[in-house]
Amino acid sequence: MSIRGIRPGGRVPHLALTLPPEWVRLALCAQTDPEAFYPEVGATVEPARRICAACPVRSECRDHALATGERWGVWGGLSENDRRRLRRQARRTGTPATELAAEWGRDAA
Repeated sequence: MSIRGIRPGGRVPHLALTLPPEWVRLALCAQTDPEAFYPEVGATVEPARRICAACPVRSECRDHALATGERWGVWGGLSENDRRRLRRQARRTGTPATELAAEWGRDAA
């Protein structure tokens, strides 16, 4: 069964249900197919990244995923592999992963 769009109560299937409702409502992914954010193994994450690039809450989403250790899907434009790399770099350097991601986001822009 495929779940699409926003669930009743403003809940988005791939976002943690504890997020503030206003954060969820502003997320562009709430207006798109959530399956785009969980591509099959080996499939591209670019469609999700394009949506994230235009999202007004991209940094909040990215920081949430890093802070909570989200392991699956594309969050704030970061793939599972991106987040793993950032966490490893954070452990090596002692710099918070969210700070590294913010710097990395500026470099990629």
